[in-house]
Amino acid sequence: MSLLTLYHGSEKIISMPDPESAVSFNDFGPGFYLTESREAAGQWACHLGEAGFINKYEIDIENLKIMDLQSSEYIILNWLALILSSRKFRMAEAPFVRTVEYIIENFLPDISGYDVIKGNRGDEIYFYFANAFLKGSISYRQFKLLMNLGPIGEQFVLKSEKAFENLSFVSLEGADPAYFYPKRLGRNKNAMANFYAEIDIGDEEGIYIGDILRKDIKADDECLR
Repeated sequence: MSLLTLYHGSEKIISMPDPESAVSFNDFGPGFYLTESREAAGQWACHLGEAGFINKYEIDIENLKIMDLQSSEYIILNWLALILSSRKFRMAEAPFVRTVEYIIENFLPDISGYDVIKGNRGDEIYFYFANAFLKGSISYRQFKLLMNLGPIGEQFVLKSEKAFENLSFVSLEGADPAYFYPKRLGRNKNAMANFYAEIDIGDEEGIYIGDILRKDIKADDECLR
């Protein structure tokens, strides 16, 4: 047995999560979304500035097949392709549509057969960075750098019935918005400050989305590693 402690921040108590109640249109598709960071769960529970709950769980991962998008096997464009294929986006601009289609076609990982997917969250800050990259405002290097917000930005998503069966509810605590909401705002403010700093610095020698499309760069290209 190999136990891992996970948290889920919500406006409600979820003591018995199951596949039937999984959110359909989310970062990695249908699943139950958790985090290894109690702080991140608290911030999500209070993301509207109201009180919520931090649900605590344990999961036995010993016999689970886990796709870790932050391992050296994958690159940030694998994460981006999964987000773009799972979320609903309004893509009215033709060049942007073609860009999204290229990313999905060439970088989408095969998640079939996996019990769990681990990777960056797709909250508003990450979407802002991803959009800036897709529009050519920042380079691939800058995109990777900005996405590295540490454990507070990671999520752990249960995809299979086996994963749900291995999950056990441990405890519950209230999430105080007076503490967690300012923390969330501060995190976002710092992330945006880093973004504007990167914009000011620029990356003249960097690889941009236009280069990736023009040169038909694929996931196994060394320039993306």
